[in-house]
Amino acid sequence: MNEGKDKYAHEIKNDGGILTGSTIVGGAALIYHAGKDVYSWFTPKEKLFIQLLESRYDENHHIIKARFASAHIHGIYIESLYLKNSNPKDIQTFLPRAQKMDWGQEGDQREVVNYPHLLLPGDSLDVNIALPELTDTKIIKNKGTELVCDFSLLDKLGAPETISVPTRLRWASP
Repeated sequence: MNEGKDKYAHEIKNDGGILTGSTIVGGAALIYHAGKDVYSWFTPKEKLFIQLLESRYDENHHIIKARFASAHIHGIYIESLYLKNSNPKDIQTFLPRAQKMDWGQEGDQREVVNYPHLLLPGDSLDVNIALPELTDTKIIKNKGTELVCDFSLLDKLGAPETISVPTRLRWASP
């Protein structure tokens, strides 16, 4: 019984040539390219995401609640926000934690978000974006426009990058 095992082991030892140099190099190249592809599958191509959480109409203003989420290993500066076909000066951006002021005082106490605004790696920012009712016929026909964000990656030189997302707006009920 031992002889069979020894004979088999002996045959394997003498059967050189199965793994030639070119086979090893080819296998290494295959592993390298497959590993590179796997890495790209798990690495997000987008560095900044915009999630639309809410759209409403309140007191003659469109209000959009949005979340800006970083998927980048380094910090990101949000440089500016605007809606296509609207006046950027009309937009107000504030944190959604608005609290009513004490009795007898008018208005809301809102913490305004100023730009540029730093997002740390893996961080997110929830904001309310308010602007006066839009009357542009193209926006009304399409029931919305695009929310545009210019941002800069701390590890990239040059001009800011831009990301946009179609955004449905709400109007007062007729």
